[in-house]
Amino acid sequence: MSFLFGEHVITHDGEYFCRLCQHQYPSYDAICSHCQAASHHSWCQACELVFPDETELWEHLEDPRYHNLCLHCDGKVDFSDEEQLDAHRAEAHFWCPGCDLTCASKRSLNTHLIYEHAACEYCFECFEDMELCRDHMRTHVPDEYRCPGCGDKDEVFSTTIQHLESSSDCGGYQQVMRLVKATPSFRDFYIHSGSGFDFYCKSCLRRWSTLSELALHLEGANDCGWLLDPDEAFSSLRQLLGRRRRQDLPTQQ
Repeated sequence: MSFLFGEHVITHDGEYFCRLCQHQYPSYDAICSHCQAASHHSWCQACELVFPDETELWEHLEDPRYHNLCLHCDGKVDFSDEEQLDAHRAEAHFWCPGCDLTCASKRSLNTHLIYEHAACEYCFECFEDMELCRDHMRTHVPDEYRCPGCGDKDEVFSTTIQHLESSSDCGGYQQVMRLVKATPSFRDFYIHSGSGFDFYCKSCLRRWSTLSELALHLEGANDCGWLLDPDEAFSSLRQLLGRRRRQDLPTQQ
């Protein structure tokens, strides 16, 4: 005597007996058809197992030893492994694997990762603490900056801003202010004055009439240079204008 399709079918001397409904069947095909089609049984096609009801079937389906179902998709997709399931949940359902939290949107997931799991603001890789995260974010500093108007490039951030301010063809001062206002965290760097907006350094409190002058100050002032760090507001604006250059490919010998 042995069991078939789990523990609810007994086979002996070519006969098959269903313990759930107390019926005997003459062949393998007959008992297999019965287990799959009977309305009072529940069948797992992937594992070829029969269960007494839907409750026990779902307990089986939700067991990661046997299946990798996405419950957010009503169990319609069974992934080949847990890694693929986790990647799907994170991308399609904004799921945080660190605390098994499902967020309302990609933006809310990214915000959660940054504040709760010390994630990088650019690639959202998570770290043990913010110190390690800040060290990592320094690798994202652009190698060059590009004018959104004409595509002109420069290795110095303040030079690109100065080019924007002085070129009417590229938008001039108004374009600079649009970029600034598109970076909400940058509002701490400018105030409204009688003639327009003044930019000021949060570290030494000196004021300038243009953004390029403030940027030039930060690039050259050791005591205020921390405002260019990856986790400071200036970093968002630099990333907006930045574009990393391709590394030189090694030459073949």
